[in-house]
Amino acid sequence: MSALVSKLLGLAVGVVLVLAVFSPNGLALAQTPAIEVVDGEGGSGEDFVLSGPIEALGEGSITVWGVTFQITEQTIMDEGLLIGGVVKIEFALGEGESLIALEVETEAADDAGDEDVDEEEEDVDEVDDEEFEDFTSTGVIESINESTITINGQVFTIGENSELDEGLQVGVTATVEFITLPDGTLLIKEVETDANDDSGEDDQDGDEDEGEDEDENDRADDEDEDEDEDHDNSGPSQNSG
Repeated sequence: MSALVSKLLGLAVGVVLVLAVFSPNGLALAQTPAIEVVDGEGGSGEDFVLSGPIEALGEGSITVWGVTFQITEQTIMDEGLLIGGVVKIEFALGEGESLIALEVETEAADDAGDEDVDEEEEDVDEVDDEEFEDFTSTGVIESINESTITINGQVFTIGENSELDEGLQVGVTATVEFITLPDGTLLIKEVETDANDDSGEDDQDGDEDEGEDEDENDRADDEDEDEDEDHDNSGPSQNSG
């Protein structure tokens, strides 16, 4: 059994195995390649991912970083594969010491996938929230970062038009107004802390008290004017002659 295959056997998902690849002059490369262990499709166990330049390419095999992978009828391969081009290979362990290429993806195709993700994020920012029903939830902020806030175990997404109060941090009680997008995303319209909410109520109460004081003053002025008029009308009358 080859040294590489023996090292791959039994590795858990998420583990990264760094390869000791040397240049022709015997010096280690500045950037050493690494194999990442990932979940296999359909619960087939662990698969592996390696990215690097194509060193050899034939009808039944492809070599990257000195590691040769078998190409089968089931291998999914991007177009435009050329020696020297950078690819990402997802592979599995085959019979004996063989490494079976499951998918070979060019760097350009991988970048296009990243652009699709960015476009989806932009769609979240540009959504017309007037088309959806509003909901509210109040609770303690459990986590917060630049893109999400978690309250009561629910993760809410911060969009470009989301209005956020100052002082939002873990442990603060807040009320979030949000909408639910078709893909299940909980998009924030506004997040208000209890402190600001209470302050708004106090301002409203103050306005009401001020209005009541003004009404009482107006009534007192009206009563004073009525008393003055009654006093003028009740004065002694003078008869001529």
